[in-house]
Amino acid sequence: MDKEQLHKLLEQLHAELSQAQTVEGDDLELLKSLRRDVQAILARAEGETSLQQYTSLGDDLRAAIRQFEISHPALTWAMGEVLEILSRAGV
Repeated sequence: MDKEQLHKLLEQLHAELSQAQTVEGDDLELLKSLRRDVQAILARAEGETSLQQYTSLGDDLRAAIRQFEISHPALTWAMGEVLEILSRAGV
């Protein structure tokens, strides 16, 4: 896995998650959860993130993409880019 590229995409995704507006209720909770997951991965030293954490993030991103693909296209684009990297890594 190209960890440098993934790290940059996670930073971009975190910024998009932080800027998402007009989100309420369960959708807001999903975004908050994703933001926490991404922030936790970014805060870890390289090599400390487990495959399970990446798998969990990938599952959550897939669900969020389905939820937000029409209402937040920039956000879902960033999610899709992260998923692409994770997919190429076999996650």
